[in-house]
Amino acid sequence: MLLAGDFNTFTPRYLAAISRVLGRVGLEYVPIPNDPRARTQCLDQVFCRDLNVISVEIDTTIRNSDHFPIL
Repeated sequence: MLLAGDFNTFTPRYLAAISRVLGRVGLEYVPIPNDPRARTQCLDQVFCRDLNVISVEIDTTIRNSDHFPIL
């Protein structure tokens, strides 16, 4: 299972709270290494269950939205 989207995680505390709630149904937070987004723009997050994440990155070349795509 893959769950990704805008969780409005403006603060580390809120991200931790979201992670705890989703952890109750077996979803794990997927960290994005070398995330180029400013801390206040890290609203989109990825969580998964029973998946082996090989890589994850942010595409900052797409500029027609207020959110960068997560690949």
